[in-house]
Amino acid sequence: MAIKATLSRTWIRRQIIIGSVAFALGLWFFFDGAITYPARNIQYHAYRQLVEQGNEAGWPAYAHEHHWPSTPPEKEYRIADQWVLGSLSILGSIAAFGLLAASWHRSVSSDDDTVTATNGTRVPLAAFQSTDRRKWQSKGIAYAIYEQNGKSVRLTLDDFKYEGAEKILLQVEQSIAARSTQS
Repeated sequence: MAIKATLSRTWIRRQIIIGSVAFALGLWFFFDGAITYPARNIQYHAYRQLVEQGNEAGWPAYAHEHHWPSTPPEKEYRIADQWVLGSLSILGSIAAFGLLAASWHRSVSSDDDTVTATNGTRVPLAAFQSTDRRKWQSKGIAYAIYEQNGKSVRLTLDDFKYEGAEKILLQVEQSIAARSTQS
């Protein structure tokens, strides 16, 4: 029976949300680093200058004259941090969207004889020796273990990312069970 597990809508939606939020945060950090924090630092330095001159009481009038808040600024803002955080957020956004783009046409499929992994590797059903479902209940991830060139290899079946992977997992388990009853 031919089965094809393609990207799930939930996983696609999650990547779009993560990428969009990271991009928006990056823009916000850049805005603060370019506009908001430099303006607040000007206010802070003006206030510190008044304090050093012994005219702290003159702040409300000075602030009103410049259309600033009458509450004295408490600290100087670190602008470089905003640029670093903005850059990291934008890189995170690129990573999320890049992963989505790289995965867009990938799938896991199987037919009566083989399972084809997301990277195109074709594994005969007869090669599978066992499955590992320890992460299945919590994460929807299982591993189908097969032998290749004398080494044990795991094929990841992720039912959260690839909708329908459970049907392929069941097909692999049925193949293993059928071979074990024949022995």
